[in-house]
Amino acid sequence: MKEFAQEARKEDWAGEFFQPYPAPLKGGENEAEEFLSDLAAGNFLYKSRGQGDVLIWGTVGKYSDADHFVELLMPFWRKLLDPVHDIIQFEWQKILVVYAWEIEAISGVIDIGWDSNDLATRQVQVRRFPDQSFRCL
Repeated sequence: MKEFAQEARKEDWAGEFFQPYPAPLKGGENEAEEFLSDLAAGNFLYKSRGQGDVLIWGTVGKYSDADHFVELLMPFWRKLLDPVHDIIQFEWQKILVVYAWEIEAISGVIDIGWDSNDLATRQVQVRRFPDQSFRCL
């Protein structure tokens, strides 16, 4: 995963996150930059099991935008889902983005993965599950 993030930081779509900005970034952009930087540096929790792997990363942001974060990182998610890399191969393997706002009771999950196991026809699918009942502690 570290290598994927290191490569992603060099790609054109991610390069905009690492340029000096005269104004604050839009919600989700700071988090996307932080996510790639932390992954590239190995700053995440990783656990491998026989059934699959779990990578956990988290952040706290002011005015964060989970939807924008996911959309900005779509090239990265697509690369993880690319069968060439043999990382996420099956419909039941997922990338989950869990978010909860600190003050308002807004929380949810964004599910990124395959829409089926059919290699010939499957597409990357992003499903949103807003209004889930959990909160930041």
